[in-house]
Amino acid sequence: MAVQGGSWAARQRREFLLFGRFSVRVDDRPLTELDGGKVRELLGFLLLFRHQQHHREMLADAIWSGRTTTQARKYLRQGLWRIQTAVGGRHDLLLVGSDWVQVNDDALDGLDVRQFESAMQAVKGIAGRDLTAPAADELRKACELYRGDLLEGWYQDWALYERHRYKARYISMLERLLEYAETHRQLDDALLYGDRILEHDRAHERTHVRMMRIHYRSGDRTAAMRQFRQCAAILDHELGARPAARTIELFDRIRADQVTEELLRDDDWTG
Repeated sequence: MAVQGGSWAARQRREFLLFGRFSVRVDDRPLTELDGGKVRELLGFLLLFRHQQHHREMLADAIWSGRTTTQARKYLRQGLWRIQTAVGGRHDLLLVGSDWVQVNDDALDGLDVRQFESAMQAVKGIAGRDLTAPAADELRKACELYRGDLLEGWYQDWALYERHRYKARYISMLERLLEYAETHRQLDDALLYGDRILEHDRAHERTHVRMMRIHYRSGDRTAAMRQFRQCAAILDHELGARPAARTIELFDRIRADQVTEELLRDDDWTG
């Protein structure tokens, strides 16, 4: 599909944001030509699964389910044309064959999920305490891309599944940053990462434990005990469960002001 007209050549950058509300920006300006719900869904689907070649019939059925095959393929052709024409640029965004469609990776100037995945891959298998300063900085930048849950407001099955998966990745990144900050005695940063984790998973016991240790290490024993009580209340309310025995033991040690440095370094405290 060739883009008509020469005005698109002046466009310098195309940015696609899938975290939070889906949006497309060209030269830092919101692109409004793709306001149609199904066309936006088509583009979001292709961007998220950009490494795959999608068979036209299967793609049409995925986006326009409930329509006849003829109708769905017609809407697909129209949707692809609208995307290609609206986004423009030096390279076509979509590579289109007679029976398949795929995103052109060379045309993606900015895609938040790609940057996010790249940072995640770079630290795969590396514990937070073992991160280098540059690696931790890259993780921070990746977490800043997470403006909200993936494709907020979209409730298709595939979107819900991917939203859950990306949130789990985000929490994993924050856990690494929390551990890194705790290891390097960056206690305020560590508490900030802990709060962010708990915003998404209030019953994340390991994070509560780490925050108890950090509060205690910073000299605020009252805050450490308050963190435990919050953890216990949330676990009871959401899961009908009690904190792990070792979490309770840590609380008792904190209350008695008998916490050793070994306990503060114990990364397997919750068992």
